[in-house]
Amino acid sequence: MFRWRCAVIMMVPCKLAVIDLFFDKNEARQEASPAEFYGVTLGLNILALLVACSVSDLSIVLSLNGAVCTNLVAFVLPMMLYLKARKGGPGGVNIFSTSNTASLGLLVFGVFSLCVGTYQVIGSMAS
Repeated sequence: MFRWRCAVIMMVPCKLAVIDLFFDKNEARQEASPAEFYGVTLGLNILALLVACSVSDLSIVLSLNGAVCTNLVAFVLPMMLYLKARKGGPGGVNIFSTSNTASLGLLVFGVFSLCVGTYQVIGSMAS
């Protein structure tokens, strides 16, 4: 039962994204019909239940989440936003300028760490 509650925590943002993706409706404005809303909710709950029942160890899910999300939040996204802001700001610094060497290095490190971490998690799942 614990796994089921953990799966439901992320239901709201996932449901909003699925409704926007498949039906092109903004649920913040309550544009989806009740059938679409409840259908997506039921489908995601069934999918979460199937995943929770098929995964024997929660550490697999947590390690994959850590390998992907930690690197994205700590390295990749901040550097991408920083480089984008510098390019669009006053003076418009080119992304591949030498003044962006440290930022590009952190971005490359984040992508490399993401790939290596994900590879290790998938490798541990296979063995």
